Amino acid sequence: MPNLFRGYCYPSLSDAANAEISLPAMPADDGVAVAVAFSALADDTANITYRFLLPSGQSDYILTRVYPSCSSVGYLTNYSGLELSDVIEVSFGIVLCWAVAFGFKTMRRAL
Repeated sequence: MPNLFRGYCYPSLSDAANAEISLPAMPADDGVAVAVAFSALADDTANITYRFLLPSGQSDYILTRVYPSCSSVGYLTNYSGLELSDVIEVSFGIVLCWAVAFGFKTMRRAL
């Protein structure tokens, strides 16, 4: 089942978690945080281990991350959830309303 991370649906949970681990180090307090490992908990949940590198030493922090499931692999671009057939149906309804309004306006002018 594909999993979503940062707008892209990855083929599996491990691919999504690896994408997060491959991100560059992030500034954190007086040091930096680096994702170093993950362990899968379920089909859409993983524990990501972050290592905080501080001047006083290092410490690990485990973050539980949920990667939502997607319908297909690739960039998620249809946030509305509408299918093409729904869009076409609504578009034809709007065009029909405009055509009826124009017809009433034309008939009114004729009287």
